[in-house]
Amino acid sequence: MHSSVGKFDALLKRSGLFRGLSEPAFEKVMQEVHPAVQTYRKNDIIVEEGQKEVALGIVAGGRIRGVKFHRDGDSHLMMVYEEGDVFSLSSASSRTRIAPLSMIAMGDVTVISIHISDLMNCTANWRIARNIIAMLADESIKSMYKIDILSHTGLRSRIMTYLRIMDAKHEGKAFHTGMNQEQFAQYLSVNRSALSNQLNIMRREGIIDFRGDLYQLLKKE
Repeated sequence: MHSSVGKFDALLKRSGLFRGLSEPAFEKVMQEVHPAVQTYRKNDIIVEEGQKEVALGIVAGGRIRGVKFHRDGDSHLMMVYEEGDVFSLSSASSRTRIAPLSMIAMGDVTVISIHISDLMNCTANWRIARNIIAMLADESIKSMYKIDILSHTGLRSRIMTYLRIMDAKHEGKAFHTGMNQEQFAQYLSVNRSALSNQLNIMRREGIIDFRGDLYQLLKKE
């Protein structure tokens, strides 16, 4: 099976899941965990909310959005996963293994899936378990950021909180959000037209610059 994913070795090593493994150890683990490659088209459901998950996924190409659907028909964009990101880590590692979100392809997507039990039973399970703990901690921090953003009631305040977080993460350089304005509005839980209007005002005021999903914070306010 490793031969089918061999071209993704460099990406798998960057994902963080196999951080700290020597080359021989990594090769042996690949033979033990049986990674599988799957492809999806735009808007394909990769994981459906409520389903039982026994595998985690690594984005090998494209982008995936994690969406929470509500009974009234509304949806809330919770996360965007890009190339190299690991998704379904929390649910696959939990006791219930129930997916809290639907994972949906944002375009053509390639996913490498690995059964969580294979990871826990491989020869490097102790190292991988430590990596999983660190990655779960990172996910927790991202969730705290999201709570911080949504704790602000004003639209401009939510935008600025998000942009400050991303600006710090990218050390003041321009960054891609991975979202169009409709998805950005869903992420911030705001109206799309109101968001577009506020972003244009902020650009005219010289606070931000943006083109598509590429943003740069020019003034900290």
